[in-house]
Amino acid sequence: MENNVIQIKNFLEIMMDRLFYEWGQFLIIHKDISLQYIYKKDFYEKNCRVVIIQNNTENYQHIAIIVQEISEEYVFFPQMIKEFIIEIKDSIEIITKNHYENIEEFHSKKLIFTGNVYLYTNSLKVSEDILREYFQKNDLFLILRDEAYWDKFWGRKNPDAFMCYDSRDREFARSLYNLLSKRLVKIWYDEFSLKMGDSIIKKIDQGLQLCKYAIIIVSKNFLSNVKWAEREFRSLLHREIRENRKLILPVWVDVSEEDVLRYSLSLIDKYAVNASEGIEAVAENIIKVLKED
Repeated sequence: MENNVIQIKNFLEIMMDRLFYEWGQFLIIHKDISLQYIYKKDFYEKNCRVVIIQNNTENYQHIAIIVQEISEEYVFFPQMIKEFIIEIKDSIEIITKNHYENIEEFHSKKLIFTGNVYLYTNSLKVSEDILREYFQKNDLFLILRDEAYWDKFWGRKNPDAFMCYDSRDREFARSLYNLLSKRLVKIWYDEFSLKMGDSIIKKIDQGLQLCKYAIIIVSKNFLSNVKWAEREFRSLLHREIRENRKLILPVWVDVSEEDVLRYSLSLIDKYAVNASEGIEAVAENIIKVLKED
């Protein structure tokens, strides 16, 4: 039971990160609901999260539903959506005013529901056609955010950052990669970006050119690596100078200022986050920079 609770919590965190990636500029209001129902004489309980995505400047709102697996309980969704919209209108009041003139523009109780329902899920136990048809009968338009959607999204997206590290620091690099990936940060990371038969040099060069930023894991292993790590660092430094912008994001792992100074004046000049702060803090600092774009 405890493992199941942890799995649901992790699923919700991942899906909320995806939702915020798409809708973070809007007001997000959510409620967790436990659906209890009987199907073919058996009792079922399904936990889901219903979310209002509210655009307070353009006067409309969407709905999102987050549920790990969708089966027969989908028939309850239209009523659940209707009740939640009514509940929010009764309990939350927002008045938006013009910044320059003290006049009311609109009241949140007058927000228009678009009928769009974004469904964040890992698994469909009923066909997508049946779902769409049922939603349409209830004047709702289904927009599916399943794993197939995110796989396509991931494939189209250029890497946000290139991860440059020494292979002896792979455990730390992999842990950081996993944390960032859960937050929808696409990392060029050799362990998962290279496939059998790929030209290593060609693929690395592509990654170095396509990435918006480069995360450099500066360790004693990295500083002593005169092959791949140094080559990648020099390429990134050259690109940073050419483009005249911040590109390199250093993460120090068990190194001192003297260690980095001996390696490069350019690298010691860059403000770094230290791994001693914890890997979660490292990830948050990187995400903060990426969100500045």
